[in-house]
Amino acid sequence: MFGKASRLKASIIILNRNGEAFLERCLPSIHETISSGADVEVILADNGSTDQSIPLTKRLFPEARILSLGQNYGFAEANNRAAKVARGDYLVFLNNDTIVDKGWLGTVSEF
Repeated sequence: MFGKASRLKASIIILNRNGEAFLERCLPSIHETISSGADVEVILADNGSTDQSIPLTKRLFPEARILSLGQNYGFAEANNRAAKVARGDYLVFLNNDTIVDKGWLGTVSEF
């Protein structure tokens, strides 16, 4: 996790289910665009994956919080569950096949 332990500026929530191949590109693109010490957290909301998504996330993005849901709650419910544990003032929802560009988060990553 980046940022402070208390309230954060933004929570980036990535919904996942057996998306190991997608996460291999998604997570590094996010990690490379968020400055160290940024007031941002990343949450992987995992819908009961049976592939290596969680170990891959731990390896590629150790700061990410992993919300292991244990089963597939679908798109809306999984995102809602992640939103409930998010600490950011702003919520950013991404699919696991998203690849972000530099500056995509704007000034939020500057905090």
